[in-house]
Amino acid sequence: MVERRGVAVVTGASRGIGRALALHLSKAGFDVFATMRNPDDGAALLEQAASSGWSLRVAELDVVKPQQFEIPPSMTLFVNNAVAQGIYLPTEETADEHWRRTFETNLFGPLELIRRSIPTLRANGGTLLTIGTLATLSPLPFFGPYRASKAAMSAACETLRIELAPFGVRVLEGLPGPIETDALETSSAGRQVQPSDDNYEPMARRQHEIDAGMRSASSSTVDEAAQDVVDAILSEAGPFRFGIGGLAKDVLRSWRRRSDEELAARIFSAYGVDYHG
Repeated sequence: MVERRGVAVVTGASRGIGRALALHLSKAGFDVFATMRNPDDGAALLEQAASSGWSLRVAELDVVKPQQFEIPPSMTLFVNNAVAQGIYLPTEETADEHWRRTFETNLFGPLELIRRSIPTLRANGGTLLTIGTLATLSPLPFFGPYRASKAAMSAACETLRIELAPFGVRVLEGLPGPIETDALETSSAGRQVQPSDDNYEPMARRQHEIDAGMRSASSSTVDEAAQDVVDAILSEAGPFRFGIGGLAKDVLRSWRRRSDEELAARIFSAYGVDYHG
């Protein structure tokens, strides 16, 4: 008999890590609300969970409309997974509209959901987990809106970690590396979009080469990624910030050993830019 672990809410569960995580959490004994903008996208997910005898239901949630979702009163785990990536362009070519749309999905909407989840997590005891990104650890070109929005959420989670500790609520941040999902394929294709200013073309080409090399050599499956997340949730002694997938774990270890300037020098070198730290 699987130990029952309470109710988990997972945002962005229609595909990718979110979908796999919803299944792995239900397998681990959570009663899972797999949320997504279009519940019809969860039909196969429901069928797979039901065929295995796991407790999972699909619920409608658009993170930019957080007031429309009612927090389950018995929730013990909230997983902030939904994300927007969008276009990859130099900052000078990125419109204000894209910055605002990215922050709305990656920061403002999720923060409102988290704010509304805190009383329930505080009453039940539980865990608040955000799926972040390795991109916050490295100053990659063309990732400005995405990196900034996710870095802001990371900082908010660090603050929440301190604020909620007296109430027995754990706060975690998982950083995935390249994971074999359709989102990875989509985002990688987007990184091939050429800036209108030819001065950025060599760096854009190098970004694509680096991305393609990482994907071919180091990507993890969604099931491996989901299991890493479940292991972190169930481990009471684990760190606040953890890697998801083999490459992410290696990068995180390297990041913890090096200074900001050492890390910057490595990035500059990777893109063939003279470094004058």
